[in-house]
Amino acid sequence: MRFDGTTIQDLRDWFQAELRANGAPGATVTLDADGAFTVNNAGGDPLMEDVKLLAGGRVSFNQVMLFGNQIQPGNTATSAATLLSPAEETDVISELYNSDGKKLNFQFEDDGAGNMITSIQIGGTLGGEAITPVVFEVEEGSTDLTELLSRLTQAFRISNADGVEIDSNGRIDVQGDVGLASGIDNIALREEGNLFSNIGTSIDFSVIDEAQDAATFSVTNTVYDSLGNTHNLTLAFTKRTGFNVWDWKAGLDGDEEITAGETGTVTFDEAGRLVSFLYTDGGGQVSFRPQAQGTSGAEPVSISIDPGTIGGVNGLTQYNSSDQIQSTGDGYGVGRLIDFDIDRDGVITGRFSNDTVLNMARMSMAVFNNPSGLVRSGNNTYSVSGNSGTAVMGFANEGNAGLINSGALEASNVDLSEQFTRLVVAQRAFQSNARVISTSDEVLQELVNIV
Repeated sequence: MRFDGTTIQDLRDWFQAELRANGAPGATVTLDADGAFTVNNAGGDPLMEDVKLLAGGRVSFNQVMLFGNQIQPGNTATSAATLLSPAEETDVISELYNSDGKKLNFQFEDDGAGNMITSIQIGGTLGGEAITPVVFEVEEGSTDLTELLSRLTQAFRISNADGVEIDSNGRIDVQGDVGLASGIDNIALREEGNLFSNIGTSIDFSVIDEAQDAATFSVTNTVYDSLGNTHNLTLAFTKRTGFNVWDWKAGLDGDEEITAGETGTVTFDEAGRLVSFLYTDGGGQVSFRPQAQGTSGAEPVSISIDPGTIGGVNGLTQYNSSDQIQSTGDGYGVGRLIDFDIDRDGVITGRFSNDTVLNMARMSMAVFNNPSGLVRSGNNTYSVSGNSGTAVMGFANEGNAGLINSGALEASNVDLSEQFTRLVVAQRAFQSNARVISTSDEVLQELVNIV
């Protein structure tokens, strides 16, 4: 019998009708997804022998459409190879077939200039929200798949170069940008004004890889409140797809409550250098309450973040070679005073068990107009008198005040030459008095002897 159809589906329908008309009323012919024909010999039909399709001068076709010498009742036979080839970007849209071998059944209309035109609409969701439908015109025999790929890229705002492409099996692969905000779903194609077009079912999309957010880098610092308690402050950074901008968010792992400076952005230039470090919640510092609301304890904490020099690389940077964030802090935990020093200016410096050194106080000094007028009170202490004048308070090494020598023994404040002279006079007086006593003793002794 002779086939006069135009499509592969027409060929399938004709082939099945001929088998049924020639002794196999229950026979069916199906077109597989890869373009192969399968003949099913129903159980009640007789043996089918030497089933094949032949086309004059078409050797490759004749070699494909062979179904074996016999098809037993209840069995099937499939053609040796496919008839349909995978779609390519250069294929004309109006000439495409679906997996059943049917054309897409477009309804073209004259645009008044002799061109046969129809409109295709693209819909779907981006980041969970419905997109604004994108409509483009398809010209019969002219517009190819490249236009459809370009429109899909436009509709879902895809920035990566390989976002929409056709694979080796003729399937359209749509890959959105990184992040849940760029997640693509429910892609739908339809021909405007044609309820009978099968483009929607012929080009059907399914999700094989769900959207995920980009990796988040974080850095944790230990901060201290006014009571020396520790708190772990974490800054988490998430990159915006397609931009050198990172969103950051501060967090604490306890009952603390952040009151300001919780979120912000960091921007870098193309060389990875810092452009800006901003707070997006109106804060200028990260401030938090060290304990739960309504609980007494340490004072509120405010932390200044130093991102580095704008335009420099001495702080936050964006380099592809590193995925780590380093930080340093200047806080300390609770410390116990283990020693102290007093310098020449009277400043008392304490050394603590947490390896910190702090200036705790400064000693004051009293200056008198007439120090000689002070009244000795004993135990190396003196009292103010009307002759000494009123004490003028100040600090060591300021004004007329002297210096403080911490840990030094006090030097003698007497006139050594005068004291030595007095010592010699006292010695000679003692010697003279001793001579008088000695002479008196001798006189008395003589008197006793005479008696």
